[in-house]
Amino acid sequence: MRSYQWEPETNQCWVNVSGHRRRLKQIPTHSGDGFTSGHAAGGGLDLALAILLDAIPRPRRNREAPRRYKAFARQIIKELPASRHWTLSQTQIEAWLSVQRQADQTS
Repeated sequence: MRSYQWEPETNQCWVNVSGHRRRLKQIPTHSGDGFTSGHAAGGGLDLALAILLDAIPRPRRNREAPRRYKAFARQIIKELPASRHWTLSQTQIEAWLSVQRQADQTS
């Protein structure tokens, strides 16, 4: 199972997949200073976009991640503390995406 782990000492997010760890790549869209959590702006937006681009499978990824990352930053990333370690599982991300998709169908 895939998970995302925040390291506050380095302001880095790591992706763990089946025991293999790699650093999540930033696409500097809102911040040239790197990722941050606990905020829904700048580095928090970049973190939200990077996580969704990594977590959403193809071919949905390129269409859905840019459309949903600002809401993901406001609802999820903003609530995760920048000063403490945290882990966000693929299951948690999929549950959030499911709610968003259901809301799309009812509106």
